[in-house]
Amino acid sequence: CIGGGQGLLVHGNYNGHLNAWGETLTLTDDTGRLVTTQSYAGAPSPAQQYLRITEIMYHPAPSPGDPYDVEDFEYLELKNIGLDTLDLSGVRFTSGIVFDFTSGAVANLAPGATVLVVRNLAAFTARYGSGFNVAGEYSGALDNAGETIRLDDAVGEKILEFAYNNSWYPVTDGLGFSLVIVNENAPWPTWGDKASWRASGALNGSPGS
Repeated sequence: CIGGGQGLLVHGNYNGHLNAWGETLTLTDDTGRLVTTQSYAGAPSPAQQYLRITEIMYHPAPSPGDPYDVEDFEYLELKNIGLDTLDLSGVRFTSGIVFDFTSGAVANLAPGATVLVVRNLAAFTARYGSGFNVAGEYSGALDNAGETIRLDDAVGEKILEFAYNNSWYPVTDGLGFSLVIVNENAPWPTWGDKASWRASGALNGSPGS
């Protein structure tokens, strides 16, 4: 019990975590009745605010004579939409694919710049050429039917978590076109909406541009 005017510090293990973006906390009694609420503004990291996935080649098209498996041509493009250089140390994919930028070839991302993560660098280079800003190869593969992708910052806070679906635009499902974000400055929760994406305007996508 706690008397009037008293405060109670409760500590220990609890489920979930406080959202760096800010949120409203609710306290209820054992009958489910709302007792009180408390909101806080939060302080998202620079990566949460400005790093975005802008293109997904999840089901590439085959080319006659290619010595690679067709899925080896998968890639994802990320972009710094902010005005300052982003430190990518500790940024990592934790769902859909696995990749940690800490061990990648790209440590920082300039304002407006893009970086690619690819499934097979040799296959990517054979199809698209060299000179791209490639951080490295990821583990796993993008599901051709669609799946949830999660990107976390250096302390494990969510940057993006969303699901894409191959039914959105059939031309992106093995016919050579990628998914491209429509508005890179849109609120991050909209990344899971079909309307937030379109099919690429070029065959085999447009990595790095």
